[in-house]
Amino acid sequence: MAVIKPTYNIELERLVTVRWANVSSADTTVPYRIRGKHDLLAVQAEGTWNSTTMKLQGSLSNVAFVNASDMTQSSISFTANAAAGVLEPLVYWKPIVSGGTGDSVTITLTHWVS
Repeated sequence: MAVIKPTYNIELERLVTVRWANVSSADTTVPYRIRGKHDLLAVQAEGTWNSTTMKLQGSLSNVAFVNASDMTQSSISFTANAAAGVLEPLVYWKPIVSGGTGDSVTITLTHWVS
């Protein structure tokens, strides 16, 4: 059981890429805080799934987290490699990986800053 901290890069001057690498069902993820005005959030997950589910959660307070929605207002929940746009403009973000064994999923969140 590990605590997975996000790493991030700023690419193309204003595109921020945040990554939680090799997350398993036994791990805890540290939330990432978006600072300043942001736009066009997207999430992608890829890796070894083995009955795993990944959900993206967001918060305004960094205390109570809610499941994020995609652009069709459906909960973001992946069971295989996938990507989605994120509807809510929340401040704190973290992925939750659960239900698998021998899983290792890398989750990438991107957003533009102005």
